[in-house]
Amino acid sequence: MRISGRTSGNSTRSNATTTPSRSAKTPIALFSLGKLRLQERAHADRLFWEICRQIRLDLAHTADIPDDLARLDAMLAEMYVCNFSVFQSLLDHWALDQLFPIAPIHRLNERPTVQATLVDITCDSDGKVDEFIDLEDVRRTLSVQPLKEGQPY
Repeated sequence: MRISGRTSGNSTRSNATTTPSRSAKTPIALFSLGKLRLQERAHADRLFWEICRQIRLDLAHTADIPDDLARLDAMLAEMYVCNFSVFQSLLDHWALDQLFPIAPIHRLNERPTVQATLVDITCDSDGKVDEFIDLEDVRRTLSVQPLKEGQPY
């Protein structure tokens, strides 16, 4: 999934069983070692995310998706930045190992079309919520409506 690079004369090969998240680490490692310029790393990042988006689109109507590729939804999810200080009385979900129901309360007449995780800008929580209640299982993303500029959500 990642572009190939050369390090010390040894070619870096893509493995068919390599997971998307593991493939993303190769250019980062090469960049950290000084083997990849910033522009090349940026190009590799753009290619990686575009390939991930295309794979997700191609698998949208597939019934049996391998676990490694099923993680693409969580990897490609939007991050909605929240101020969790309004939840001062809500216990930290991670500490209790419990899921609490979280759902949008605005624009309920609109179908949610965005998959997102929630990240916190305050210091009074664990920083993000990326596990949500689903009908049968735990979801890694929450279905939400797209943000509209100038409108709170």
